[in-house]
Amino acid sequence: GHDQRPSADLPALIAEATSRVALALGKSTADLRRRHHDDFRALFDRADLDLTPSAPTAAVDPARAELLFHFGRYLLISGSRLGTQATNLQGIWNIDVRPSWSANYTININTQMNYWPAEPAGLADLHQPMLTLVSELAEAGAATARRYYDAAGATAHHNADIWRFTAPVPGRTQWSNWPSGLAWLAAHPAQHLAYGATDTRVAMPVLAAAARFALDMLVEDAGGRMVMSPSTSPEHSFIVDGAPVAVTAGTAMDQELVHEVLTNFAALATPGDPLAVRARDALARLRLPIIGADGALLEWDDAKTPDELGHRHLSHLYGLYPGTRITEAGTPEAFEAVRLALRSRLDNGTGYTGWSQAWVLCLAARLRDADLAERSIIGMLDQLASRSLLVLHPHTDWPGGNVFQIDGNFGSVAGLIELVVQSHEGAIALLKTLPPSWTGGTLTGIRCRGGHSVDITWSNKVLQQATVTAGIPGPLVLDLPAGAYSVPGATPIAGALPGRTRLGWPAVAGTRYTVRQTSAM
Repeated sequence: GHDQRPSADLPALIAEATSRVALALGKSTADLRRRHHDDFRALFDRADLDLTPSAPTAAVDPARAELLFHFGRYLLISGSRLGTQATNLQGIWNIDVRPSWSANYTININTQMNYWPAEPAGLADLHQPMLTLVSELAEAGAATARRYYDAAGATAHHNADIWRFTAPVPGRTQWSNWPSGLAWLAAHPAQHLAYGATDTRVAMPVLAAAARFALDMLVEDAGGRMVMSPSTSPEHSFIVDGAPVAVTAGTAMDQELVHEVLTNFAALATPGDPLAVRARDALARLRLPIIGADGALLEWDDAKTPDELGHRHLSHLYGLYPGTRITEAGTPEAFEAVRLALRSRLDNGTGYTGWSQAWVLCLAARLRDADLAERSIIGMLDQLASRSLLVLHPHTDWPGGNVFQIDGNFGSVAGLIELVVQSHEGAIALLKTLPPSWTGGTLTGIRCRGGHSVDITWSNKVLQQATVTAGIPGPLVLDLPAGAYSVPGATPIAGALPGRTRLGWPAVAGTRYTVRQTSAM
């Protein structure tokens, strides 16, 4: 365990290792191979992406995106199992005695991205090592919250390890003094529940710890709104009086994380829970990220000059993805502000690491920007992946100039799914951001919020058929490209975006509903 001294009982360790080898030697190679095959296929065959009907062009071969999807799932299946540690920066594929960044858990984006595809790709059970990591960091981070901030609850900073380290590390303030690591990690047990899990025993202690810390870190700004202080935006600084400055109050990312943690905790807590009452009161006064005079979402609370215009972190856009607060229908002004902020970053060169490009892909999917999504996939495959498809982080201080970092592989899988199936606005949305080259294909076994699952086939960029298997019983809303569809028992639902159609019906758990297009518009 993370809180126990490593065993020094060499005879016991030797006996355990010898026993495992003896068990393996007692089985034939054929039996071991068969066991491995059956185990792997049981997980790998849960989902599938087939882009064979999409013919390659001189510029784009959809088959490469399909392979990226399958390879990312292979990595998660092979590297994250019950009883193992959560995947770190290299998963289980590190080859160095002292790897870049120590192959630790970098929890200001990279570790979280490793598990973005776990729930939608039908691999929720492989999420468990991450949920264990989060739970143990919430325990270990209580002492850090008290020591560094005199705060209740728990915190973790940008770097953690197998011993559940939660304190800031020595170094530059812009990356070492970010106290919101646990708040971001808390999204994972909450997401596990959103996708259909029912056991709240992991989520509630984590969310409560993160909520208590957040509430103790909130102060009033000049306008009487609540902001987190001190606050940084991961690994980024802004120019103040000619010098780069990292610390402020109420950065966009921290405000989004506080909003998400308090919202998730309040939703799960009993109505009279005193902590839930404090959370709801704080939410009513919480300052949300600010839109600048140019219409773009600000990373800080005013339009200071970024230290790096094309910074690789897209922290201020968290509310769109992986968060769900910002949506096209629900918060249209903020939605467009994200689009402008992302465009500014892209125009200045962001996406130059594999994981950053994967985040761009996910944001493009939510923005319904199919052209950007296509460019992102091409950029990932042509510039930021090795010949073996392991995704890279260019690094001038590392021999060869590139470091393998597995987060880009996993983030790509999540983004590829979001192009075809989304489920974050109270509806299951299909074919929302289909890349131009994906003219035909099939995506099956995709899990959605609410515990639902979806299979979908399209041809000539038009939905041919979809099957939704209901998870949680109750109202189910389907968001589709504009057209006329046949769904038994469904009726049109108001609120569809331009070019879209919404249908709804009372779903029965476990029932399969088939959606067919009856005419095109």
